[in-house]
Parts: sequence; structure tokens; C-alpha cells
Amino acid sequence: MSSNRNRFNTSKKTKDWFPFAKYLFITDKHPVRQSDEKCSSSIEAPFSQQELEQIKGITNSLQCETRDAVRIALFEVVKDAEAAYEKTYDKAKAGSTVKGHEGRNQRKRLHLPKAEKDAVEQAATTLKISIKEFLRLAVIWLADGIKEESITRLTNSRRIGKDAVARQWSKENQGKPPSEQVAKLKEAQQDAQELIDYLKQLQRDGRYERSQNPYVVNQQLDAEEAEALLEQDSWADKLLQNEPELSDTEFLIRCKMREFGIDYELAKWWVEDDFQEFEMMAKMTSKERLEYLKKKHAPSEAELEASKRSREARIKHEKELQEYLARQEMLPKTWRGYVQQRRLEMRMIGRPNPYPNLPNPLPKDYPKPNDWDDSHVASERQLLDGETQDYD
Repeated sequence: MSSNRNRFNTSKKTKDWFPFAKYLFITDKHPVRQSDEKCSSSIEAPFSQQELEQIKGITNSLQCETRDAVRIALFEVVKDAEAAYEKTYDKAKAGSTVKGHEGRNQRKRLHLPKAEKDAVEQAATTLKISIKEFLRLAVIWLADGIKEESITRLTNSRRIGKDAVARQWSKENQGKPPSEQVAKLKEAQQDAQELIDYLKQLQRDGRYERSQNPYVVNQQLDAEEAEALLEQDSWADKLLQNEPELSDTEFLIRCKMREFGIDYELAKWWVEDDFQEFEMMAKMTSKERLEYLKKKHAPSEAELEASKRSREARIKHEKELQEYLARQEMLPKTWRGYVQQRRLEMRMIGRPNPYPNLPNPLPKDYPKPNDWDDSHVASERQLLDGETQDYD
């Protein structure tokens, strides 16, 4: 599967000054380029604009003429035809609806030796596809494989390392004005990273809000969420089993209705709005997506004011707590203080009372147990407003 990260150079040595990935092969010794057979046969097929760009891409990567690049693609795909068919045929087939592979209105003719055409026809017949589809299959399969780095070596042809390509580019462009292409790609790389950082910040903000809850509360919330998720998944599985012909949209509408307890019209509006937003964001650049998400998640004035009050209250509470702890440290340390401390610690993490045999609360005049470890002492806590002596 293609990944946007493959557009960029990830090498630690050169990525800072050569940000985009460029894949080049040394193909001088490839059998196609070594052949001196006359190109007396031809294959013609319609291509989309994106597929023509892929032909241009493999021509650049293989560092040869366009005809030789396409012949190399055919030579290589014949050797691995079944795997290429499984991976790429949906894009290459006539009438494909895959984005970028529809609307084929430009015909191109490839000249090649008769022996190579015979091998292509035999492979296409074995796969039960047309020779035109096989030609497109070869181009798309090789272009995708080079971009995804699933193809890093061809017959008698090795790929040049990314750092070597970057150094050669630097040598050829030394003293020249900054490249507009590099500047644009650096900007795109920076925009993409800013978008990733912002999405991570949203996640951190959510985790921070959760961290303000007591441990036992978060533990209960986690359990409830896990149970609800399992129940919803089980219900969704049964729905698909009972109604296998249900469309994706209708399925999502039913799920929204059950999960949020809303009527059909509201659920339908919600799902359609999600689809529209997804389609809109898919057409955006990383920078546009970042600006859109920031605007979408921007807090209202009321939320900003509430956040300010919460922050001020938190600062005040932390100050009072530090002062309280400082006072506690000055108090005499006793075995009763240690019991108090351990009970509080265990309660905060949802564990049982560590001293079930001692009274709770512990009376001030209660005698110390005979087997008590005298090193187990701590300051006796001063009770805060509304706090009881000990903990259940």
C-alpha cells in the first residue's frame, strides 16, 4: 500500500537538505538495454493522465528512454505476472474505477521486438486479460513498486542508495539558486509534520483531562468504555450477519442510532455530514487540513473562560497542597501516621485496606501493636476541611 511518507527522504544523513525521496536504478546491464533486436512489433493501449505520469516516473527512475523503460516494466512483470495481477489488476483493467485510473482518453503505442511481444501475449493469455490491460499492468505495477520500495532491484540492475542520489544531486546543483521544487517539498514536509504534531496535541489534551480524575474514577470509566465497545461490536456483527446486503451508509446510520440513542433522520444527517467532511479534507493539503482542524477545535469564549478559572483554581490548590505538605513534614512522626499514610495510598489506587485488623478510624489512644516495626513511622495527617479521620 502506498504511503505519503515514501514521497520524502527518510535517511538521517541527508533528509534535512534533500527532503524528497528519489529512486534511481542503474539499468545499463539490463537484458532489455543490452538487446540489439529490432523493434518490429507494437502494442497500443489507452492511458489516463496519472498513468502517463507513472510512465514518466519509471523513465526517470530507470534512467533510460521511455520505450526502454516500458519494455523493462514488461520484462519484469512477465517474470512475476500472477503476483502483479493480484496486486494491480483492479487499477489496470478496462473500465477501472480506481481513482487516477479512470477516464483513459490518451492512446500510446509501444514498439518492441517480436520475441518480447510474444512473451507478453502469452502471459496475458495465461492471466485471461487483454494485452492492453497487461501493458498498463506492467507500468502501474513497476511504478507503484518503486514508490512503495517493494521493488528495490531489477534484473542485472541495482537501485542507487538514497544518500548517494542526494550527494549526486548536491554536486550537480552546487552554486545554483535554490530549487523551487525542493522549497515546495520542504514546505509540504513541514506542513505535514505540523498537522501530525497538532493531532498528537489533541490526543495529549484528552489524556490530560482524563488524568485530572482520581485513579478509581478512571478505572471505572475504562471498564465501562470497554464493556460498551464490546457490546456495540457484538451488536454490529449480528446486524451484518442478519442483513448482509446492508449498504455501508445504512450500516453506519444504524450504529449511530443505537450508540447515541437518536432517531433515523438525525443519524442519517450525522453520517452524511461525516462523509462530506471526509471528502472535503481528502482534497486539502496538509496546511489546509491543519487550519481547518484548528478552527474546528478552537474553544468558545465560555470554554476559554472556564479553562482560565480551572487553571487558576488548580494553581491555588497546588500552592495550598505544597504548604500543607510542608506543615506535615514538621509534625512528629508516629506509627499512627504510618497507618494513615498507607491506608490513603492504597485507597488512591483502588487497593484494599493494608491493616484490616486495626480499627478504622484509628482512635488516638489505641496502643501500638507489640510486633510493630519501629522504622514504620510517618507524620500524622492534619485533616482537611470535610475530611474524615480515616478511609473506608
